[in-house]
Amino acid sequence: MATNTTKSIGSKKVTDKELSEQIAKLGAEFAKEKKRKVTIPKALEKNIGQTLEVGINGVFLVIPVGQQVEIPETFADHVQDVINNITT
Repeated sequence: MATNTTKSIGSKKVTDKELSEQIAKLGAEFAKEKKRKVTIPKALEKNIGQTLEVGINGVFLVIPVGQQVEIPETFADHVQDVINNITT
């Protein structure tokens, strides 16, 4: 059985420019996604504050609590997971 080491995995470094380009590309992909309306219940404000920041692979959304917003489905699924984890 082979063991991975830092040397065997490789050490390609990603530059800040490459990282920014990857994040911009992901943002564009999320923008093309089907949108879904979500509302973070006002009752959760005491637990999370006035906004909920959610991020996926470096792309972040700041969602106000108690307001209905339309966001890409991937983020909506993530928000629902967060709400479920807080309330259960």
